[in-house]
This record gives sequence, C-alpha cells and structure tokens, in this order.
Amino acid sequence: MKNRISISQIKKDFAEKKITPTKLVENLINKIEKEDVELNSIVIKNYENALEKAKIADENIKNNRGGLLEGIPFISKPVFCSKGVTTNMCSNIIRNFVPTYESSVTERLLNEGAILLANANMDEFAMGSSTMTGIYGSALSNWKRKSDGKRVIGGGSSGGSAIAVSSGFSPFSLGSDTGGSVRQPAALTGLVGMKGTYGRCPRYGMISFASSFDQAGVFTTNVDDNATIFNIIAGHDSRDSTSLKANVPNYLQNINNGVKGLKIGIPKECYEFDDMNEEVKNSWDTVIQKLKNAGAEIQEISLKNLKHGISIYYILASTEASSNFAKYDGIRYGPCVENPKNLEDLYIQNRYLGFGDEVKRRIFLGTYVLSSDLEHNYYKKARQVRNVIYLDFQKAFESIDAILMPTTPDVARATDEKVTVVQNYMSDILTVPVNVGGLPGISVPSGLSSNGLPIGMQIVANKLQEGLLFQIAKQIENFQLMEDVE
Repeated sequence: MKNRISISQIKKDFAEKKITPTKLVENLINKIEKEDVELNSIVIKNYENALEKAKIADENIKNNRGGLLEGIPFISKPVFCSKGVTTNMCSNIIRNFVPTYESSVTERLLNEGAILLANANMDEFAMGSSTMTGIYGSALSNWKRKSDGKRVIGGGSSGGSAIAVSSGFSPFSLGSDTGGSVRQPAALTGLVGMKGTYGRCPRYGMISFASSFDQAGVFTTNVDDNATIFNIIAGHDSRDSTSLKANVPNYLQNINNGVKGLKIGIPKECYEFDDMNEEVKNSWDTVIQKLKNAGAEIQEISLKNLKHGISIYYILASTEASSNFAKYDGIRYGPCVENPKNLEDLYIQNRYLGFGDEVKRRIFLGTYVLSSDLEHNYYKKARQVRNVIYLDFQKAFESIDAILMPTTPDVARATDEKVTVVQNYMSDILTVPVNVGGLPGISVPSGLSSNGLPIGMQIVANKLQEGLLFQIAKQIENFQLMEDVE
C-alpha cells in the first residue's frame, strides 16, 4: 500500500546512503504529527530519546557497526514496559506509570539497534476489539469505506499499533495477543500479524491481562519482515517461568519453500457460522484454490468445539484478570480519591475512578465466576472445555500440517456504527480458540472487499511451528492478492 515502509527497504536505503537513521526518524515524526491528528493512533511520544538513539545509529552504520535492526524505528503497545517511557495500558489506574526496567521483548529489539519512536493507542488493559475503550479516546483506521467515505475501526486491542504501521508511521510495531489482539487488527488493516506459541516470546516486563493467554505479537507490511523480528524476540528468558526453553530456528531459512506437498486443513465448522460475511468466505475459497494450485493438499477437517472457544475464553480470561487486577488500588499510580470515609471506601472509589467500563465489566464477570457457589459450574468446566478444544486441534494435526480459516468473520465496521457488547466479543470468534490452545497463528492479507476494505486469512499450526506459518504466509503473499491497493 502507498506510503507503507518495510524493514528491508530501509536497510537497503541505509546501505546505499539514501537516508540516515536521524533523517528517517525526523521524517516519521513529522509524518505522525501531520497525519495522526485525525487517527489518534500514537498516544505516548518518545521523540527526544529516539532522535538521540538515531544519531548513535548514524555513526554505527557509517562505521559498519551495530545490530540487525540498527537505526530501524518501531512503535510499541504500552503493555511492554519501556524504561523511562510511560507504559500505562491506556488506563487511568496506572496513568503515570514509568517503568525503571525493560521488557524482554523490547530489550532484545533495542539490543539490535532498533529505536522506540512511540507507544500506540490501545483498548484499556487490552480489553476490547476496536481500540475505543482507552483513556486517550478512539483510534481511527487510515482505511475508509468506498461507499460513504467513512473511516473504519482498526480493530483491537492492538489497534493503534496496527494503524501506525498501516499508515507508514513505522515499518513494524509490537502488539499483545490475548484472544486475537494482533491477528484481528492485522486483518482489518491489511497487515501481516503474528503471535507465537504460548511461551515462545517471554512475558517478562509485559503487563498482564490474562496470564495463561497473553503473548507478544508483531505487525509488519510483509512476511519476511515479520520473520525477521520473530528471529530476534523469540526464545527463552529465565526471568519468565512460562518461557519455553526450545531452540529458535532461523524463520527466514525455509520461508520461500512454498506449499507443495503440505496438507492444509479447512475447518468445516467455519462455513456454518451465521455471521460470516460472504465476501470473506469468497476470499477464503480463493486462497484455498490458489494453495491447491500451488501444490498443497487441501483436506476438510472438523474442529467441533471451535464455537465454544469464545465462551470459555471470556470466562477464563476474565477470572485471570480479576485476580491480576487486585493489585491496582490507585494509591501509588493514577487518580486517588480525596477524603475517603475509610480504607475500604478508598479502594472502592479509586478503582471506580481508575478503571473504564469494559475493564469493570470483565472484573465483575471474573469475580462472579470465581465465587464459591459458581466456581464449579463455570470456571472448572471452562478449564475442562479448554483442554477439549486443545485436543481437537491435536487430533487435526495428526493428519495435516496447518489450518487455514478467515481471521475475522467480517470486514471492519465504521467507527460510528453501534454494536452490542456481545457483537463486539464475537468479532474474535475465529481467533480466540488459537489462544485457548496455546498455538501459534498468523494473519496475512487476502484481498479487498467490494467496499475497498482489507480481508485477512489466518493460518494456524501446532506448537513451535512458527517457521511453517511464515512459509505458508509467504506463499499467500506471493499470490499478490493485494496488488491493486494503492
């Protein structure tokens, strides 16, 4: 798409002395200041520090020094702690939190010479599918509907990170994916969005929403760039007890091997969803046929419990949030009520002022489900069904290599279009089962709707098979289904 930038092109421009890191950072700052006024995707700026780091990168590149991402700017989601930079999950309860340490993921990027340009807008505490619930107001996509010219949502909860890359504010950005919060915005903004196997990227320094679901993710304009970033951020970190000790392969090594001989599973249950947009179905069918023509073996599979993923996700994620958020009392960070009646009133008022409606809704749900008389009926049963869904995936992977299905059941809606809470939750119906199973997933652009809006396809593989996902995604990218986008 016009004005988008890539890591590979920037590195080439550096090598050919067409531009310096300092000039690039200055250009991007000017672009953000000019174009983001309407979009509101950038909410916490790190410009001064970025320019200082860019000057260092100038010298490193001039003297053939530096890391794999020397001088490459990026934008982060304020869920990853960045030393000296406000990291507040777009919530009032920790509005002024400035970490004194770096998250594993951002630390690895900085060690390779990447430059943090800013933190992006997001749904408060990563709870949402539209980036409309945070304290900085709604983020608006750079995409518009052809029919009426209305702007659409950029998805969520990592919508700001997606919009930033889609708008050409940076070549890549970080997001977090708890139930689809990287893949869904990627699909709605025409980007490549990847989340790894649970534990593939360490969660140290990543502010928790639902600890058994949260994973780091990456937005890029192309598949190769995404694999490049995953080569850097994946891998064990002893500071995170959930971090996997498995070796990390070079994700670029087999990325151009194509799909010949690979067995791709097509879940028949997805065709049965009532709210599946016909154009999304048609795009899915087109990709299936093109993969078949490229040598893949297409096989219908059954994921009979796929439809239950959304229900158990909201039960389990809300219970984990209820527990994780008990520590937020508004005393050290965020607003603090004056003249409370007593300590209990202080906690109640601070949390009332500190949390937005969506966060409160999920805390209430989680606390309700964990109550002594309901825990067995809801929480424990949800955990059992979570295992059943995981086993469904494992049974499917006995005969196939990967699964292909739409990332979202519909294209992006207009920002002024009203939807119910349940309708908003259902936009994640195809992404949450992947998090429920702890599996890796990637969304890759697969074309445009008749209204000129992006459609994305999701590829899912078994645990630790991220390399296979990049390989299949690269093949879909080579079909050039987005080539008519200006």
